[in-house]
Amino acid sequence: CGASRDACDSAFMTGMFSLLDVLFGLDLEKVLVPLHLEDEVMDALLLHKGFLGECLEMALLAEGTLDPRLSELLMRREINSDAYYQALQSGYQWVNQVCKEF
Repeated sequence: CGASRDACDSAFMTGMFSLLDVLFGLDLEKVLVPLHLEDEVMDALLLHKGFLGECLEMALLAEGTLDPRLSELLMRREINSDAYYQALQSGYQWVNQVCKEF
């Protein structure tokens, strides 16, 4: 969606950190507070607020069954659904490639 490199890095970090509660078996807020993350990232992770929060929500919705809220979020951000799913597929391919290298 035309974000800067820093914004893309924040989005990637938000996605990765969204799984820390599962990794450590702790409440997400307890894991995140000591990290002193940017407010935008904390709001996204804990409240699904702001641009990063909407991106995280889209990723979570895409993992499940077809949900009309995903279409609503894509339309709100003026993201073409075909382009979104193509980017999602590219992300999965990247993860698979990284896993093969380890």
